[in-house]
Amino acid sequence: VAIDYYSEHISAIMSDNFRGVYELTKYLISLGHKDINYVFGHEVYVTEERIRGFKKALEEEGIPFSDDMLIKSKYSEKQPNIDATKVILGRNKLPSAILYPDDYSAIWGINTLRAHGLRVPEDISVAGFDGVEIGELVSPRLTTIKQNTSRMGKQASLKCIQMIESKSDDFTRITVGVELIPGKSTMAKK
Repeated sequence: VAIDYYSEHISAIMSDNFRGVYELTKYLISLGHKDINYVFGHEVYVTEERIRGFKKALEEEGIPFSDDMLIKSKYSEKQPNIDATKVILGRNKLPSAILYPDDYSAIWGINTLRAHGLRVPEDISVAGFDGVEIGELVSPRLTTIKQNTSRMGKQASLKCIQMIESKSDDFTRITVGVELIPGKSTMAKK
């Protein structure tokens, strides 16, 4: 049984990654943001679902998608996310909002933006994903998608027990809901 990892040969307990980035993108659009960049993590199933959610939200709002809206990085790694932010900063036109693959990456992104003289959220809105406690401690408080890690752990334990007791390798995927946590790192576009 895996958590937030998908393969057809094992059971998986997954956050609703599609819905999370979809809702986060819709939230930014509701604040008036149309030029949104998405810094994404490792190319795995979770990332594919998140990118699908990003594209779907844009499509529903009539915002054209282009490949330069996506910037490849890595989950929870400092330097790749600093470098991804610098790629965005090197462009002729800055986006009004940036989504990062996780909260740690968003914090490194915010620090990089500040080091280049930009204010968050006044100049660029920033959002993360995970809902880890550190996002509540930084200033401004991070807008994020909170994963229900406690429920995911319980579901994984129950699935393991079920498989042991039934001596079955019935591979299933269970999706656990997520919650949008609006913070102060995003604001309405002026």
